[in-house]
Formats: sequence, C-alpha cells, structure tokens
Amino acid sequence: MWHKLKGFYPKLIHMTCLAHALNLVCEVIRHNFDDVDLLLSNIKKVFLKAPTRIQLYKELLPDTPLPPEPILTRWGTWIKAAIFLADNFDKIKSVVIQFEDSASRAIEKAKKSLLSNDIKRHLIYIKTHFKILPDSIKQLEAVGMCLSDSMYIIENLRASLKCTPGEVGQLASKETRIIAYKKSRI
Repeated sequence: MWHKLKGFYPKLIHMTCLAHALNLVCEVIRHNFDDVDLLLSNIKKVFLKAPTRIQLYKELLPDTPLPPEPILTRWGTWIKAAIFLADNFDKIKSVVIQFEDSASRAIEKAKKSLLSNDIKRHLIYIKTHFKILPDSIKQLEAVGMCLSDSMYIIENLRASLKCTPGEVGQLASKETRIIAYKKSRI
C-alpha cells in the first residue's frame, strides 16, 4: 500500500513500528526461558481473583506491591514482571510457600518453580541484561518522535545487548541487529 502512496509523496518514508519490533525481541527472550514463563504465569494465577491470598500477601509484605501481571499483548510487561520477581524473589517465595498446595494447582506449580535451583539465576540474568527493553519500548511509543531519536534508542539498545553473554543474549543481539539493519536501509 505504501508503495502506491510513494508516487504521490516522493519523500515518504515507511517505518514499521520499532516498539513492535522490540517486543519481538522480548518474545525471543520469553521463549528461551520456559521456567521463568511458567513461574510468572503461575504467580499471576495464584493472586488472580484470590482475595484471601492477596490479603495475606499485603499483611506479610505491606511495603511491596502485588506482582505485576504479565500481559503478552502489552509490550514489555513480561520482562517487567520478571524484573519485579528478581527484585523481590525471596519475599514472594516466603509468601507463596505458606499457601496450601491443595488450594490450587497454580500454587503447587509456583512452589515447585520457586524451589528450582535455576529460577533465581535466570531472573537475575533477565533483569541484568534485558531491563533496557521495556524502557526502550516505552520511549519508542512516544508520539511525534524524530527518526534520529528513535534510531538513537535502537543503537543504544544494540550496544547494550551486544555485550550480553550467553545464547539468549546472542539471539536478542541478533534480533536488534536485524532491526537496525532494516531501518538503515530506509
């Protein structure tokens, strides 16, 4: 469609949504951390529509907000939820451990995940290396941003992810290189 408009507007530049492209990078990360994805899903279920559990949570952790609910259609919320869990892992674990397993399958699965040897390490890895993604998405969602400003955000993100160790870091870095390459060809 935009090719037809180019005839009427020769200076037209077509850009896919950079925020959407960064969300695809977030999806690559999510798909490579199934254990974290399972934990976040079950923590969400544990507190969803459960007033007694929410009340106990608030009594035991009065200064800690409830865990954010990752909503896959809202860009960056999965990473934000993982960061929150990394920051408050021991607190949330202490609350969830107190719930009875028989009350919900989600509680049983959340406890099993929280007791896993790798889960805390994975959460810290996500927080350390990918916390820039939700902030970058939010910045790119701003209305009226100049092309140069959006490219600066992408280049900053690329530089940050380039230093990320591990296979997931390489995949995320590769995805941002593809985004930057496509944008530079405009």
